[in-house]
Amino acid sequence: MDVIGNNISNCSTTGYKAQRTAFGQLLASKMSDTTKTVLVGNGVRNVSCGIDPTGADVMATQGSLDLAISGNGWFCVQNNGQKEYTRDGSFSLSMSGNTAYLVNQNGAFVLDSSGKQVSGTIDSKSNNVDIGSMLDKVGVFAFSNPEALTPASSNTYLSNAYTGTATTASKNDYTVLKG
Repeated sequence: MDVIGNNISNCSTTGYKAQRTAFGQLLASKMSDTTKTVLVGNGVRNVSCGIDPTGADVMATQGSLDLAISGNGWFCVQNNGQKEYTRDGSFSLSMSGNTAYLVNQNGAFVLDSSGKQVSGTIDSKSNNVDIGSMLDKVGVFAFSNPEALTPASSNTYLSNAYTGTATTASKNDYTVLKG
C-alpha cells in the first residue's frame, strides 16, 4: 500500500522513479489424499522492493540549464559531502565570487564524470558564464543494478552494496538533451 501510495503521489514529479514490489509465497504445506500430494499456500509476503530505472517521457522546458537523459544513466550531485543520483535535470547556477557552479533545485552541486563540481568562470568583459561548456561537463553514471538504488530525498537516490559501484556511463547508452 505504501509503494502504491508513494507512486501515485509522485506521478507528476520530474525525474521520479516509480517503486515496485514483488511478492513470494509465505508458507506452503503439504496436503495429500490417496492419489497425490498437493502443496497449499498460506499467504504471500513482500520479498523485494526497488525502483523502476527505465526512462520516462522527456518534456521540453526551454530552460537553458535543464537537461534530460534519454536512455540509461544518472546525474550525480554532491549533497553535504554525500553523492546522490538523480534523473531530475532541472539545474541552476550558484555564484561564488567569479565562479558559477551548476546545482540542482536543492543547491546540491552537480558533478562531472571524475566527481568534481561542474563550474565555470564569469567572463570579466561580458559578465556572462559559458553555460554550454558547463553543461557539456555534466557526468552521467551507470550501475550494474540500478533497481536497488535507495530513495534518499527530493528525487535523489543513494548507491548501496546491491547497486554496484557507480561508473561513467557508456556514451552509446544515453544522450543528454538540453532544454
